[in-house]
Amino acid sequence: MSSTKAICIYCLLTATTLCLVPSGTLLTEETQLDLKTDFDWALGQIRSEATVRREMPVCVGLSRGKDAELNSEGEPFTVVPLTLTAKNTGMLDAIVPEFFLARSDMVYRICLGFRFLEPKPSTLMADFHPPFNGNVWPGHAGDRLQVEKGESIVIELLFEHLYLNKVTDVLVMTSLNLVPRVVGG
Repeated sequence: MSSTKAICIYCLLTATTLCLVPSGTLLTEETQLDLKTDFDWALGQIRSEATVRREMPVCVGLSRGKDAELNSEGEPFTVVPLTLTAKNTGMLDAIVPEFFLARSDMVYRICLGFRFLEPKPSTLMADFHPPFNGNVWPGHAGDRLQVEKGESIVIELLFEHLYLNKVTDVLVMTSLNLVPRVVGG
């Protein structure tokens, strides 16, 4: 048998074996991470901003990364830096601004947008990202991040005016698995 034939047979056997024996990564189910339970939270220094840059609330592909200047009406905006450090490895499905609430001196605010500081965003998604009518579409900022245990995600949350001299709590919605059931019957 020639060496060329032997090499071809060896390569064919190797390729067949690799196709038939699934890799370990294919056998493991993707672990979905929860913002509340799977991350350690650290709030940074809260600051006020009169004007911020905000992405258009449509698909980045459609807007071509156009940004709009958003001016506060009256009281300045409040920017809250937040570092999320993963306790587990897995997939963070989506970060949606409306997941976050702030409570400051009996006042509750819904997050108006967020932006990534780490991992470094593309230039098209460097400003505060609002969802389109509360929806996050694939490819938007915060959509499906693979996170390793110990890795940090640093974001800034944008709220209407919060009192900087008062204690501020940031709250997050967490997942709740609902089992579909037939009512009646």
